[in-house]
Amino acid sequence: MAKIEPITGRYIWVPYEGTEYRIFFEEAGQGIPLVCLHTAGTDSREWRHQLCDPAINKNFRVIALDLPRHGKSIEFRNVTFAYSEGPEVPILNAVNLTVKAGETVALVGPNGCGKSTLLGLLPRFYDPDIGSVLVDGV
Repeated sequence: MAKIEPITGRYIWVPYEGTEYRIFFEEAGQGIPLVCLHTAGTDSREWRHQLCDPAINKNFRVIALDLPRHGKSIEFRNVTFAYSEGPEVPILNAVNLTVKAGETVALVGPNGCGKSTLLGLLPRFYDPDIGSVLVDGV
């Protein structure tokens, strides 16, 4: 019998500085958001195995997105962010990071230090309380 993969694909329109960007994302699973951004020259299919892995989907909501204008630089400029439902202490405090097109960066740290939150700012799942997230200077 044929099996259907558990992946759902959707588009979201994200307004940014007077322009709306159409972003495609796929998701599967439940639980902690695991945001996956493809490398230059590919798309969200790069994460197909993670999206379809029952062991991962049991604990994580895997979200693979196709960032518009991908292949450009990404900059987090003085970014501060605190979850409104959590403690008043920011999870991100004055973060400055620039990733140039083609550059590979690993975000490493203990649970709860803000790695997933930082990546969640790219597709604007959250907006920073202070600072800017820029793609190719915009």
